[in-house]
Amino acid sequence: MHLSSIVYFRAIVILLIVAGHSYDLAGITGQSYASAYAINIVTGGTAFFVFISGYMFNHVFVKRYAYGKFMRGKVNNVLTPYLIFASLAAVWFLTRDPDYGAWAVGKSHPLWQGAKLVATGNVMVAYWFVPFIIVMFALSPLHYLFAKAPGRVQAAVVAVTLVLGLLAYRPVANLNVIQSVVYYTPVYLIGILTSVYREPFLNWVRGKEPLLIVASLALVAVQTAVTVPGNAVKPMFELAPPDIMLIQKLLISLTLFAVLERWSDWSSPLLVRVSDMSFSIFFLHPIGLLILGALGHTRVTGLPWVDLWLVTAVNVAFCMAIAGGIKLVLAGNSRRVVGY
Repeated sequence: MHLSSIVYFRAIVILLIVAGHSYDLAGITGQSYASAYAINIVTGGTAFFVFISGYMFNHVFVKRYAYGKFMRGKVNNVLTPYLIFASLAAVWFLTRDPDYGAWAVGKSHPLWQGAKLVATGNVMVAYWFVPFIIVMFALSPLHYLFAKAPGRVQAAVVAVTLVLGLLAYRPVANLNVIQSVVYYTPVYLIGILTSVYREPFLNWVRGKEPLLIVASLALVAVQTAVTVPGNAVKPMFELAPPDIMLIQKLLISLTLFAVLERWSDWSSPLLVRVSDMSFSIFFLHPIGLLILGALGHTRVTGLPWVDLWLVTAVNVAFCMAIAGGIKLVLAGNSRRVVGY
């Protein structure tokens, strides 16, 4: 069943992710409360993609789940384009700077250093997500059992994984894939549950969407008041207060889904196209950021918030044009190259 809410959700998320990687180019520093508040909204958008992945796992794959077929699809459509882009990027950067990425993975022979950059995703911004999500996909037998488990078992598993995620935080430099799995597992599982109990959930939230929006914005306000802007990171076993960003992104995920379901009859061909190309935009937008940074024309109006969305729009348009061109040339093979 086609879900317009998820289509639009995916489009909004990729726009937020590109914006979350662009605010420094637009001159947004986070020094004022207002700018820190906005940074806390646009950063951490990875959690939205994890929520969507969990939702779609139950919606599409659980009813006809076969581990081999599931993983082959993910290797062909996710891992293969990642390896192409990440490997090319590693070669490009290391031939120009042999120390590239050494701060994250250490200095070693260029071939080994490149392999470590690709394996950890530290070759370009946001690329860490693919090694992490491939591990999540590899754990799909557990997710299948979770989707089929009794409600009490599901609630207990979510409670335990949520506590672990809140205490684990995101890993420093996104290097520890296991820590990322611990951190994001409750988001993935809640995405699954939102699909499993879609109708009861929507019945419960119907008419409460404004309250969810207010609660989400209020939680961002609390986070901004008590933490530094953006994602919090730490070693996995270092003690720290629970990570508010995780709760914030979970609440906004549920709110966005509920609101978009309410507006499911709304039509936007442009957002549908952005959604269809979202994975290509994910792969290509770090290149767009590098080009825009090199050109230096990212503060056109002098108004940081206007410039942020101008930079985001230009970058997304660039990515869509490149992805469209690759699809035109490669036709049915383009998905394995550029994810579209």
